[in-house]
Amino acid sequence: MEQPGNPFAIEMVMIDAQGGKIQATIHKPMIRKFRGALVEGRVYRMIFFGVVKNIGSYRACRHEFKLLFHGRTRVAECKGVPIPMYGLSLMTTEDIKNTGGRPGYLFGNELPVVVVQLGRVKSYKGDITIQNVVNTTKIIWNPDIPEVQSFKNRYGCCFKLDKVGVS
Repeated sequence: MEQPGNPFAIEMVMIDAQGGKIQATIHKPMIRKFRGALVEGRVYRMIFFGVVKNIGSYRACRHEFKLLFHGRTRVAECKGVPIPMYGLSLMTTEDIKNTGGRPGYLFGNELPVVVVQLGRVKSYKGDITIQNVVNTTKIIWNPDIPEVQSFKNRYGCCFKLDKVGVS
């Protein structure tokens, strides 16, 4: 069983300058090497890493592949390189319902003033629900970022909070 401060792996989503996302994993044997070397919101150059199919129940993004850190992997911070901070894939409640609660992908979703990053859509007793993922889901209240403003402008008065549960 995982103990606080002693994870089995560190999972992250990396974003490129065009907003493209790919999942990356640091497995337990490599955590000590990379702990503290990566800080959320900073930009890095990465070399000597593995590339594998992105399969499993908790995929943080829809990219076909994911990156694996290993003993030869090297990272170096790149200062002054603009990269989108959040990499949001905004969805309406209707979009969430249309997933049918099929497992497979975590999601980023914006409800009027709340962004849920890396939550999981599930079907429970016939209802589509949004579920957090331990040590992964991030909730941002009233974000003042261009992606959210654009989303609100696009859907305007069409927002309605249907029966989408949050667990």
